[in-house]
Amino acid sequence: MTKALNPDPRPIDHLPLCGAQDDLALVDKHGELDFAGLEAAVGAVASWLASQDLETGDRVASWLNKTRLACLMPLAAARAGLVHVPVNPLLKRAQVAHILADSGSKLLIAGKARLKSLAQGDLADSCTAIDEDDVSISGTAMDQSSATPDSLAAILYTSGSTGRPKGVMLSHANMWLGAVSVAHYLGVE
Repeated sequence: MTKALNPDPRPIDHLPLCGAQDDLALVDKHGELDFAGLEAAVGAVASWLASQDLETGDRVASWLNKTRLACLMPLAAARAGLVHVPVNPLLKRAQVAHILADSGSKLLIAGKARLKSLAQGDLADSCTAIDEDDVSISGTAMDQSSATPDSLAAILYTSGSTGRPKGVMLSHANMWLGAVSVAHYLGVE
């Protein structure tokens, strides 16, 4: 029988605190992270984001494959007081340009090939593009946020298959309760 996760919403970046420190939290091609390692990595990426001259509530887009950084970004952006805008890695540059403009993203994190695919004018002057390899996932960790559960944490965009992609605003509570629901459905502690 699985232990039920607490359905009382908290800031989404508090999720790594739900597991025992030495329990497995993430497995990828670079190895395994326990919950203590996940917490440290989220804090390190949040600290790096906080050093990027962004203001609370700024949008940060990530156009990444299913990498460790892609897993950390939703939690790290929230911890840094930013709003995460995940961009589907299968989208083409014109759709990405629309999402960046529509969301008002101030920062885009993507791989070299994706960044090279962007045309002049795809990025607003106020949006900085950064290669994913330049994002620090180790170092000094930022402490957990004190965000309220109803504050904006992410903007998810539709595929745009019937027109331009449209953004859906998600609060910390939306994301927390979604995580609890999926964990319950999958029987994950």
